[in-house]
Amino acid sequence: MLDEFENLTYDLATGGDFMITFSRDLPYWTGFLKHYQDRIIYGTDSYIHEIDEATAPGDIDIRHCIVRDFFEKKGEKFTTFGSKEYFDSMPDTDWEMLDKIYRTNFLRV
Repeated sequence: MLDEFENLTYDLATGGDFMITFSRDLPYWTGFLKHYQDRIIYGTDSYIHEIDEATAPGDIDIRHCIVRDFFEKKGEKFTTFGSKEYFDSMPDTDWEMLDKIYRTNFLRV
């Protein structure tokens, strides 16, 4: 769709599953992010997981950290809320690309 519709942007608020999917083929997704870095927007608003009322405020506070860790902790293994599966973070992201995804693409759009 990104190839077909030149004005389309995509945000990462698809939930935490995208990190698990990306980690299964990091070379492909690293290339994807680099290729479309001007059209991807950072988002965490639909990060879905089972909510424990006692810990919900803390969980909400760290949602953004999990997504950022995926991009910034190059090659480290980590997990998301409640998952027993560990997966690798992105191995090759640079700050120029991340700044576009985190900030400037949103401002531009």
